[in-house]
Amino acid sequence: MQFRRFLADRRGGAAPFLALTIIPLMGLLGAAVDYSRANAARTAMQSALDATALSLSKTAQGMDGAAISAQASQVFNALFDRPEVLGGSVTAEFSSPQQGNFVLDLAATGSIKTAFAGLLGQSELPLGTAVHTGDDFYWTVLLKPGIMNPVAQSVQEAGRAPRAILLPHPK
Repeated sequence: MQFRRFLADRRGGAAPFLALTIIPLMGLLGAAVDYSRANAARTAMQSALDATALSLSKTAQGMDGAAISAQASQVFNALFDRPEVLGGSVTAEFSSPQQGNFVLDLAATGSIKTAFAGLLGQSELPLGTAVHTGDDFYWTVLLKPGIMNPVAQSVQEAGRAPRAILLPHPK
């Protein structure tokens, strides 16, 4: 009798539903926090690797593979300051497909400890990013000095060639 009355009673029906859904909601919230931390670290890693590639692209043609790797590690470690990233490493690969041209490939890897996903069995999230650059990969932004391009005009007036290497080459 009392059991039938309990089953028929509709008051307070939201409380058990909330109690059952709070656990997965908290797990998803924790996973979002861990993902955001990992994404911020990967973005910083990408930025440091981009700057490393631009720095090395100026001097890589006159260096051997070991010197390029050492220089890449040195520049990357100076730029990438994220203590929460564990085991950060950089690999560099230089090739010269034809005389006067080069290709420089850099890759960085590491991992970040999770704050919440560790409760669900995921103690670390792997991170990785890569950069491909070379003398044909960037195109000239400041082509002609003139009234439509005052930056190139000022660079030419300073006695330098109007050129910048920041936009990807259209292929």
